[in-house]
Amino acid sequence: MEVKYNLEELKEFIKNGKKVNYGRIGNSILYDGLLINFDSDLCECVKSPHRISDRQFEKYIYNRHIENSLVDTKQIDYLISKQEKVNLTKFPKGICTFNDMPVGVILPNLKDFQYSLLFLEDISDYELYLILKNVLLAIKELEENGIYKLYLTESSILYDGKIPKLIDLYGSRLKYGENDSYRERVYNEFISLLYSLLKAASDPMITDRFKDVFSIETNTFEKCENIVKRLIK
Repeated sequence: MEVKYNLEELKEFIKNGKKVNYGRIGNSILYDGLLINFDSDLCECVKSPHRISDRQFEKYIYNRHIENSLVDTKQIDYLISKQEKVNLTKFPKGICTFNDMPVGVILPNLKDFQYSLLFLEDISDYELYLILKNVLLAIKELEENGIYKLYLTESSILYDGKIPKLIDLYGSRLKYGENDSYRERVYNEFISLLYSLLKAASDPMITDRFKDVFSIETNTFEKCENIVKRLIK
């Protein structure tokens, strides 16, 4: 999927769209039924009260394009090619271009997932188990398809009260391809997430059951799964 904007259309989208707080990558903006993530600096160029000329703006985008620092199109193409094999996670849907230069990433609109795990509190051990179990299954599915999310925090997961959804699935903190050298880091990120979420558990003594976790080699799905299962023992 590709949407092409001229200069005025691009500026209208960024100026008049609604900013959606999805993750930490750039600015995700919803406008005219599309959710597109743009580089934060690019948005600042459009919205800044110290307005730059159209020619300066075009030159800025051109220079960023030459640096290949706005959108990794090969990564987006790879993710889109894997979507049919990945059921638990929604990947970007395509790119937004200006003068045939990629300037933004079209995201799935997860409108029913209103808040991130960052705001999760006062939950039962069982709900925490279900959240972590589903996140772990999503990570495993991504890994099986050669996709490695190297940055996993509460703010990169949305939650609707039933199912967690991974977001921020593009950019420099996501690796892809057949190289599995990132597996250990992925599962270490998961354990760090587990520790963060333990603070939201209703049982204040729950962390005592997990104090040994960081001394265990947790670089496989099976080892992480066994650790999560402690929540329901």
